[in-house]
Amino acid sequence: MRIVGLVIAASLLSGNTHAVCGHDSRDASEVYAATDAVFYGQVTRLQRSDAEIRVVRSWKGVADQLVAVGTADAFDSGISLDPGRSYLIWAARDRRGHLRVVPCGRTAVVDTARFQADLKWLDNRGDGAPSQNDERLKAYQQADSALANRQFDEAARLFETVLQAPDFAYRREARVGLGLAYRNLGRFRAAVGIYTKELNDSFGTMASWDEMRSRSRRAEAQWGLAVSLLASGEYPRALQAIDDATNKFPAWVTCGNAGWENDYRNALYRGLALERLGRYSEAVGSYLAAALGEFDDPTAALRLADLYESLGRLGDLAQFAARAPDDRGRQLLRVVELRGMEHRREYPALVALLSQRKHTGGMPWESHVRHFEWEAAEAAALLSRHPDETTPLLVEELGNLGDQGFTYYALGLCGTPEATRILSAELINPERAGYQMTLVHALTLAGAPGREALDRLARENTAVARYRDYRFPSLWYLENGVEFPAIPRNLGLPQPEALD
Repeated sequence: MRIVGLVIAASLLSGNTHAVCGHDSRDASEVYAATDAVFYGQVTRLQRSDAEIRVVRSWKGVADQLVAVGTADAFDSGISLDPGRSYLIWAARDRRGHLRVVPCGRTAVVDTARFQADLKWLDNRGDGAPSQNDERLKAYQQADSALANRQFDEAARLFETVLQAPDFAYRREARVGLGLAYRNLGRFRAAVGIYTKELNDSFGTMASWDEMRSRSRRAEAQWGLAVSLLASGEYPRALQAIDDATNKFPAWVTCGNAGWENDYRNALYRGLALERLGRYSEAVGSYLAAALGEFDDPTAALRLADLYESLGRLGDLAQFAARAPDDRGRQLLRVVELRGMEHRREYPALVALLSQRKHTGGMPWESHVRHFEWEAAEAAALLSRHPDETTPLLVEELGNLGDQGFTYYALGLCGTPEATRILSAELINPERAGYQMTLVHALTLAGAPGREALDRLARENTAVARYRDYRFPSLWYLENGVEFPAIPRNLGLPQPEALD
């Protein structure tokens, strides 16, 4: 029996601590249009940050009997998942295909007034949806489950099957799901084709809420098209698609946090597309707009630091950040401070940051943990620039008490023979059994020596073999297939204050 993974969060990528925004003010039909899964079930157990739910009934998007629900940031929807209690859950996919409770949404505890009202609406909705016995619907639900379980080949095959019927009621959801499966398989040109088909389709008229569903899916398709064009190297078209995602088919949000993230996402990716086109002055403007926005993600600030550091002009960036209104330059200023610590060879201070967690739980092989603990991740990256000098400091740090996850991560980035030897020894140390996946990930970062060590150890240890084959997430914010370009020499950049 498969367990479908869901992640409950207002945004998986937000490190903010913010107030509960409560239930969605939209009616059920609007929220249904914007979701990928609606189901009712009982929490059977809690384990670390996950809740296992036994599905009693599903109206949309879940075909399995058990679902694993991540409970991170659940307060954004005003709920707490407790063992033995039952819930009606409304979920949507995040940009990597995982399901999450709709931010500020309608998820409710059983027998509340909201639960009873929504249950009645779900049982009586007039949406032209196919019967639960429809084989196409079953195939669609199986495709959704495969996508959530990262079985992308199977998801693509099933979505392609249901889309052979042009009148399938959930064709919009199926196209968006197929595009996401294609992107995770690296089939970006195929994704461009399916997203373009969805964007060229007319709005539906089956029921009053169908236009709402069309707009929601069209926004997802527009963003998927932008990402797929970037990954395909079609940068002029990608830039236009990003602008269309901002102005023509914007994401449908009702929560301030989600709105801030969309503004950030659009500005960050617009800067990246402009970089790819060699329009660096405009790219800096987009990155500054992202870095000074409300959404708490350091990617734009880190890229600005890369660009200005390449010219020896970090001071210009620091002066600009210090003058930014409402303390919005704080994160950018902190990025520059960390680079300064590296330049002054304050390596022990950077090593100390590796264990200074701002949040609890998780290891650096998880991309969202590197996002939440971005200072530790950045300190590790900076230390890895000087591996001969910093590897001994990192080895010494392993002798101290406390969480060593980011220390292992830094050693992996260093990739020296000594670092590889230490990581290999730690991997077979029974006292470090709780760090096995973290150590395997660190060795994958160590290049050819690390892969050779893993191959050798995998022949002797089945757990190592299993972890070695895992597809570890790479960057915490950029989509699969999208990367920043190499920075050219003699780059001409404007003074940041000119863009204030």
